[in-house]
Amino acid sequence: MKLGKFVGLVRDNNDNRLFRIKFLDGNIKDMHPDDIKYDVSEGEIHIVNLDKDLKNTNTDTKTGTPKVTDEYINKILQKAKILSLKIQVIHGYNTEDEEANAYIVHKSDTEALFLIPNNIKAIESINQTDRLSYAVFSTLRVIGGFSLETTVQLFKLSIFDYLDLSEFDTQNVNNMKYMFYLSRIRNVDLNNLVVNNVTDMSHMFDTAVINEIIIHNWDVTNITDAKSMFNKCCSNKVVLAAMNFRQLTSFEDMFYMCNIQDIKFIGVNTINIEYMGYMFYDAKIGTLDLGKFKTDNAETLHCMFGNCTIEKLDLRSFNIDNVIGLAAMFSKCNIGELDLRSFKLNKLADCTDIFLNSHIRKLLVYDDRLNYLYNEANEGMG
Repeated sequence: MKLGKFVGLVRDNNDNRLFRIKFLDGNIKDMHPDDIKYDVSEGEIHIVNLDKDLKNTNTDTKTGTPKVTDEYINKILQKAKILSLKIQVIHGYNTEDEEANAYIVHKSDTEALFLIPNNIKAIESINQTDRLSYAVFSTLRVIGGFSLETTVQLFKLSIFDYLDLSEFDTQNVNNMKYMFYLSRIRNVDLNNLVVNNVTDMSHMFDTAVINEIIIHNWDVTNITDAKSMFNKCCSNKVVLAAMNFRQLTSFEDMFYMCNIQDIKFIGVNTINIEYMGYMFYDAKIGTLDLGKFKTDNAETLHCMFGNCTIEKLDLRSFNIDNVIGLAAMFSKCNIGELDLRSFKLNKLADCTDIFLNSHIRKLLVYDDRLNYLYNEANEGMG
């Protein structure tokens, strides 16, 4: 094997031997130091590129993500031990319901790999009380996960500048409840996640602080629970695009008490949603674009925008012909402009306190009964 020039010496902590370091290929200036790992071979430590090594592993034909075998795990852990890198053991269970481990390998103080073996079906949160109090990394790269059935609380209390999920295999996951609970993430790309088998996304981003949450073309046809999905979430932007909630019937508390600068619904099929109670209750929103948000089968919208703060709210896509629950829908809200020109109240609709103590600077209506209800509810208020 042709090697490059001599670089230096490194000590193996296991037996205190010194090894020469030589190039396997390329030049040290061409590789970022964090990408350089070492491999013991015939008394020498050869420099190898870990990213290149990962790409050469067997990959799943459907997702293109690495199949993280025991052999592969042992190889990476061996390199980590040679370098005296910190290895965090994450407890879980394998497909035989036996205790099994995943691993976080700290490439540096700020960058780590999260290795999930093929046979792991469930993992406790990466923040386990007997290990690290918090997972704090500039970058965490998640690799594997082929047999995972749940990601409940997986990233709870984690702090990342960048969470890399491009090699995270979630094709067999059915439960993502509380997945990002209480996390703090500057950048994460969610669009590579495979969610077609997921049924529960309730509280998925509960109390998370994430710069942008862009979800496009997720296969959510099997979702049956999305309650409080963005409850108390803080973000500059949330975009839900090209999603078909075929089995879901409730958006209850979906954005309850959130603080989000910009929310957009683009091509989201909501035709089967019957319950939207408290969906945006007590939320602070800069702009809300509901697009062609359909409410044809909705029955209950009570407290949907209660106590919320928003500059402009256009609900002209709403059809409330079948809605019987409008109680407190806009109670205590603070809205700059509210467009209700598509609203035609039916005789059975419960409009109790629909505008109670609300402050709406500009109200646009077609049904004059809404003007009457607003004026009545706010009579005598400054």
